[in-house]
Amino acid sequence: IASEISQGVHNQFELVLELAHNAYNGKKIKLDLIANKIVSTTKKELIKTDRKWLGKKIGHPNKSVFFAPDRYCIKHTEQKLNKSKIESKKIIIDLVFSKNGVKKNIIEYIGRHGYCPICNNSLAALSFRQISRQLYSHNFKSWIVFQRIEIQLSFSKINESLFGLINDKTSHAAGIAFIKDFSKYYEETENLIIQNVLSSPFIHADETTISILGENQYVWIFTTGKYVTYKFSKNREAITAKDFLKGYKGILITDFYAGYDSVECIQQKCWVHLIRDLNNHLWSNPFDKEFENLVFKIRNLIIPIINACNLHGLKKKYLSKYQKQVDEFYKTTIYDKVYKSELCILYQKRFERYKESLFIFISNDDISWHNNTAENGIRHICVQRKISGSFGGNQFPHYLRLVSIMQTCKFQNKPFLKFLLSKEKNIDNFAIRRKKVSEND
Repeated sequence: IASEISQGVHNQFELVLELAHNAYNGKKIKLDLIANKIVSTTKKELIKTDRKWLGKKIGHPNKSVFFAPDRYCIKHTEQKLNKSKIESKKIIIDLVFSKNGVKKNIIEYIGRHGYCPICNNSLAALSFRQISRQLYSHNFKSWIVFQRIEIQLSFSKINESLFGLINDKTSHAAGIAFIKDFSKYYEETENLIIQNVLSSPFIHADETTISILGENQYVWIFTTGKYVTYKFSKNREAITAKDFLKGYKGILITDFYAGYDSVECIQQKCWVHLIRDLNNHLWSNPFDKEFENLVFKIRNLIIPIINACNLHGLKKKYLSKYQKQVDEFYKTTIYDKVYKSELCILYQKRFERYKESLFIFISNDDISWHNNTAENGIRHICVQRKISGSFGGNQFPHYLRLVSIMQTCKFQNKPFLKFLLSKEKNIDNFAIRRKKVSEND
């Protein structure tokens, strides 16, 4: 018995010594010598306990909105409701964006009930019940989606930023849910973008690889330079492009991937890709004089045409006159010409194969001689690929839809975040209010 008493005293003394290492200021410390434990409670915790909503601890609301009960019962439309002491509450964490920054708002919605003696039931006002039972507001979700889609931050980095900004955090699962929710909300927006792409007189197309759960798959871009949409496929087979462009009557601008050749529409091949290939082969084969001579002739043909594009724009009025030089080039340099150099033979076949799609731009207005527009539009995916490494299969289509909307906003010089905050679904209807600048400013 004596040893048990000694052990108890020893334990209590250890607790007393532990108190010396705890900050006492601002705390009230209770020493429970019977239970051998210390209970430390801050002054604020003595005033109020932690508030929780939907499983998350929240601070004290800085705004309360009250809803008076309805006057009449929903079922018994002629029966007036009696007053009831019962109240329902909903709490939403909101972000308020101003000209100079952003602040956090915790809004508490209080719906007072009305009692129906016929139903023997009390119910909050309809306007209160229509408020979504969610923890975060549309503005809050918009900021998370913006950080993920346009700024390309991981959810862990977004949380760090969020904590530094408003002293709050969300879960990784919540971030994924926000992306999915917004994707569904903007499904109509994507459909409008696709309609605009397919109604355009020209479309730029390109594709790139991505990793879905460690497996290589493909993203395809179709853009007009004003509208952007993406398609997702498990392989590089051209069926994705053929399905999307089925019945398309405009001009398709692409690189030299052979899969595009099966798409049944007029095509313009990218001269940037061709010039890049010519230049690389020229540098790696400095002693092939025959090939060097061929490259000079190609240069002498295309450079004046590109200069005319830069000077006058993509107008057939100024470019169609070069058709004679093109015909002469094929007659003297490509057709029935016998080459010994393997590279010359390679490019001779290439020019013969793509004769109808190399010079479409000189006989049509506003058709580009390169495919940089598609490459610029798909670069965002390539950057995200380096950041993320791999994507989740179920999440990626939702991500891709939002990137499509973001890139369309970007091409139209409209801020993606403001578009999300506006809740507008048609990007063309979304107008940016710009401050007028006086002549004296």
